[in-house]
Order: sequence, then structure tokens, then C-alpha cells
Amino acid sequence: MILVFDEKHKEDLAFVKRLDDALLERFCLISIDFIKQGNSGNVAGLREQLKVDAETLRHCIEGLGFLFTKAAQHSISEKDFVTSLVIIEFDQGTAQKLAKFYFDNSKQIRDVISNLSFSLPQYQNLEWRLDIQIASRSLHNQVKPMFTLRLETNQPDGSSATNNIQA
Repeated sequence: MILVFDEKHKEDLAFVKRLDDALLERFCLISIDFIKQGNSGNVAGLREQLKVDAETLRHCIEGLGFLFTKAAQHSISEKDFVTSLVIIEFDQGTAQKLAKFYFDNSKQIRDVISNLSFSLPQYQNLEWRLDIQIASRSLHNQVKPMFTLRLETNQPDGSSATNNIQA
């Protein structure tokens, strides 16, 4: 599966194409921290070294974080990862280096993603019944429907829950 990027993400990743190997690795490490902690940290030293504004650096780090998390969510192969980057005009060498960094840290990225996601109860069984009261001692020709549902679900912690609904 090849990752598809919209124009904003392509712009965010455009700065990465200009980085040398040492800076690329540093940006990748910062993006992993971004995935873990949710902020891009202190990039003042990089900003002064590269002579770019903080907003550009922040977008670059967030773009790399997006790239790594999307790849982890879809569990793409190394070939598809590199192809996804080459399609958006990354050179083969940079794409290979990003792929190596991603696959070296993919377990860690997947662990962070799994900890961030939440689990919902899962359907186990549904029983329903429709009762209709046609008449009573005091009222004739009365129609009173009563619908009963019994929903059984499995909770994320392994327990089961039953909900009874009557209307």
C-alpha cells in the first residue's frame, strides 16, 4: 500500500529534502519525540543553525510525525514506504534513510499509537422482543406496544456487560 499525501503534508515534508544526513537523523529523532509527547520540543538551536523560522521547523517535524504514524497504522512494507516518498519527489537516498529510521523505530511508534487509541465494547449478542397489549380490564380496543432489547457486549478489559432497554 502506498501512502497518499495531500498538498499540506507535501509542503510540510518539502524542507526534509534539503537536509543532510546528520540533520535528517536529528529531525527524525525530534519527530519521534513529537509522536510520544505531542510537542515538537525546543528547536531554537536548529532554527539558528539552519536560519529558518520556527514555524517551518514545526511543520517539518509534524510532517515527519504524520509520515511515521501513517506508515505504522497501515503497516506498510519498506518498498512501499520508499515508493511513497519517491512519488512526492524525494531522492532515493533520502527515502532509504527515512525508511531505515522508520523501520528501526516502528515498534516504538506502534506502541505509542496503540497506547493513544481507546477500545470500545464489542457486540456479543442482541435479543429483542415485541409485546403488544391489545386490551385491559378497563380499556377495550387499546393497542400498547412494548419493545424490549437486551444487548450483551464484551468490554476491553475482558468482562462482559448486559444492557436492557425497554420502550
